[in-house]
Amino acid sequence: MDNKKKYILFAALAAIAVVAGYGFWNNSSPDSQVEGESVEAVRDDSKIIFFYGQECPHCKIVEDYFRKNGVSEKIEFSQREVYHSKPNANFMLEKARACGLDEKKLGVPLLWTEEKCYIGDKEIVSYFEEQLKK
Repeated sequence: MDNKKKYILFAALAAIAVVAGYGFWNNSSPDSQVEGESVEAVRDDSKIIFFYGQECPHCKIVEDYFRKNGVSEKIEFSQREVYHSKPNANFMLEKARACGLDEKKLGVPLLWTEEKCYIGDKEIVSYFEEQLKK
Protein backbone atom coordinates (compact mmCIF):
# COMPACT_ATOMS: atom_id res chain seq x y z
CA MET A 1 0.00 0.00 0.00
CA ASP A 2 1.48 3.35 -0.95
CA ASN A 3 1.85 6.23 1.50
CA LYS A 4 -1.10 8.21 0.11
CA LYS A 5 -3.53 5.31 0.67
CA LYS A 6 -2.14 4.71 4.19
CA TYR A 7 -2.61 8.39 5.01
CA ILE A 8 -6.22 8.41 3.72
CA LEU A 9 -7.03 5.21 5.63
CA PHE A 10 -5.48 6.61 8.82
CA ALA A 11 -7.34 9.92 8.44
CA ALA A 12 -10.66 8.12 7.88
CA LEU A 13 -10.18 5.89 10.93
CA ALA A 14 -9.18 8.87 13.06
CA ALA A 15 -12.28 10.80 11.95
CA ILE A 16 -14.53 7.83 12.79
CA ALA A 17 -12.89 7.48 16.21
CA VAL A 18 -13.37 11.18 16.97
CA VAL A 19 -17.05 11.13 15.95
CA ALA A 20 -17.75 7.91 17.88
CA GLY A 21 -15.89 9.19 20.94
CA TYR A 22 -17.79 12.47 20.92
CA GLY A 23 -21.12 10.65 20.68
CA PHE A 24 -20.24 8.35 23.56
CA TRP A 25 -18.90 11.17 25.76
CA ASN A 26 -21.82 13.48 25.00
CA ASN A 27 -24.44 10.83 25.87
CA SER A 28 -22.72 9.53 29.00
CA SER A 29 -21.77 12.88 30.49
CA PRO A 30 -23.26 13.49 33.96
CA ASP A 31 -24.10 16.98 32.72
CA SER A 32 -26.28 15.62 29.93
CA GLN A 33 -29.87 16.62 30.39
CA VAL A 34 -32.65 14.09 30.66
CA GLU A 35 -35.11 14.50 27.81
CA GLY A 36 -38.02 16.73 28.72
CA GLU A 37 -36.41 17.86 31.95
CA SER A 38 -35.84 21.52 32.68
CA VAL A 39 -32.55 22.78 34.05
CA GLU A 40 -34.49 25.15 36.28
CA ALA A 41 -34.34 24.75 40.03
CA VAL A 42 -36.18 21.80 41.51
CA ARG A 43 -38.98 22.64 43.93
CA ASP A 44 -39.49 20.17 46.74
CA ASP A 45 -41.09 21.12 50.05
CA SER A 46 -40.42 17.73 51.66
CA LYS A 47 -38.92 17.78 55.13
CA ILE A 48 -36.80 14.71 54.29
CA ILE A 49 -35.15 14.12 50.90
CA PHE A 50 -33.16 11.04 49.87
CA PHE A 51 -30.63 11.72 47.09
CA TYR A 52 -29.34 8.66 45.24
CA GLY A 53 -27.68 7.51 42.04
CA GLN A 54 -29.28 4.89 39.85
CA GLU A 55 -26.09 2.81 39.56
CA CYS A 56 -24.83 3.48 43.12
CA PRO A 57 -24.31 0.25 45.14
CA HIS A 58 -24.55 1.99 48.52
CA CYS A 59 -27.81 3.63 47.42
CA LYS A 60 -29.12 0.17 46.54
CA ILE A 61 -28.45 -0.96 50.13
CA VAL A 62 -30.59 1.92 51.43
CA GLU A 63 -33.32 1.27 48.84
CA ASP A 64 -33.40 -2.42 49.84
CA TYR A 65 -33.77 -1.35 53.48
CA PHE A 66 -36.67 0.94 52.50
CA ARG A 67 -38.39 -1.90 50.66
CA LYS A 68 -37.86 -4.59 53.33
CA ASN A 69 -39.07 -2.32 56.14
CA GLY A 70 -41.89 -0.50 54.35
CA VAL A 71 -40.23 2.83 55.13
CA SER A 72 -42.03 4.83 52.44
CA GLU A 73 -45.40 3.70 53.84
CA LYS A 74 -44.45 4.76 57.38
CA ILE A 75 -42.36 7.92 56.89
CA GLU A 76 -43.03 10.70 54.41
CA PHE A 77 -39.98 11.62 52.31
CA SER A 78 -39.10 12.29 48.69
CA GLN A 79 -36.43 10.66 46.55
CA ARG A 80 -34.27 12.39 43.93
CA GLU A 81 -32.02 10.59 41.43
CA VAL A 82 -28.91 12.73 40.77
CA TYR A 83 -26.72 10.80 38.30
CA HIS A 84 -29.05 11.37 35.36
CA SER A 85 -30.69 14.64 36.39
CA LYS A 86 -28.72 17.89 36.41
CA PRO A 87 -31.56 19.75 38.22
CA ASN A 88 -31.66 17.11 40.98
CA ALA A 89 -27.84 17.17 41.25
CA ASN A 90 -27.90 20.95 41.63
CA PHE A 91 -30.69 20.66 44.19
CA MET A 92 -28.58 18.17 46.18
CA LEU A 93 -25.66 20.63 46.10
CA GLU A 94 -27.93 23.35 47.43
CA LYS A 95 -29.07 21.15 50.33
CA ALA A 96 -25.51 19.96 51.05
CA ARG A 97 -24.31 23.57 51.23
CA ALA A 98 -27.09 24.30 53.73
CA CYS A 99 -25.61 21.51 55.89
CA GLY A 100 -22.11 22.95 55.52
CA LEU A 101 -20.80 19.94 53.60
CA ASP A 102 -17.70 20.20 51.39
CA GLU A 103 -18.86 19.89 47.77
CA LYS A 104 -15.60 18.17 46.79
CA LYS A 105 -16.29 15.32 49.22
CA LEU A 106 -19.96 15.03 48.39
CA GLY A 107 -21.51 11.80 47.17
CA VAL A 108 -24.56 9.62 47.35
CA PRO A 109 -26.47 8.30 49.10
CA LEU A 110 -27.23 11.52 50.91
CA LEU A 111 -30.22 12.21 53.13
CA TRP A 112 -31.26 15.78 53.85
CA THR A 113 -33.52 16.55 56.77
CA GLU A 114 -34.47 19.97 58.04
CA GLU A 115 -31.92 19.54 60.85
CA LYS A 116 -29.01 17.64 59.31
CA CYS A 117 -27.50 15.79 56.35
CA TYR A 118 -26.60 12.10 56.54
CA ILE A 119 -24.06 10.59 54.15
CA GLY A 120 -23.63 6.91 53.35
CA ASP A 121 -25.82 3.86 53.71
CA LYS A 122 -25.03 3.23 57.40
CA GLU A 123 -25.89 6.76 58.58
CA ILE A 124 -29.08 6.84 56.52
CA VAL A 125 -30.29 3.41 57.63
CA SER A 126 -29.54 4.36 61.27
CA TYR A 127 -31.55 7.56 60.86
CA PHE A 128 -34.59 5.67 59.56
CA GLU A 129 -34.25 2.95 62.21
CA GLU A 130 -34.51 5.68 64.87
CA GLN A 131 -37.48 7.29 63.12
CA LEU A 132 -39.32 3.96 62.90
CA LYS A 133 -38.95 3.48 66.68
CA LYS A 134 -40.89 6.69 67.36
